[in-house]
Amino acid sequence: MVAYLDGFGIKTFLYENEEGRIHVVNGSIEETENSLMRIESYAPYSREFHFYGRALHYVADKVTKTIYFNGKQFLKEDSHE
Repeated sequence: MVAYLDGFGIKTFLYENEEGRIHVVNGSIEETENSLMRIESYAPYSREFHFYGRALHYVADKVTKTIYFNGKQFLKEDSHE
């Protein structure tokens, strides 16, 4: 259980393929009307979002299922508009 909560239980990972398309492991991604990317985590206690290849990380203070990405940085759910 400890290993689970230290990994997939709390983390969502993003990466970019050779064509520049962003993919999510342990979650999903969709583009919004505002040209942001809405990232939803499937982790039950989601608190961390990591974008490898860009060395970007977001660690929330509490369980956070949804976050946004503007192409340069992560945005909290309540600050994307």
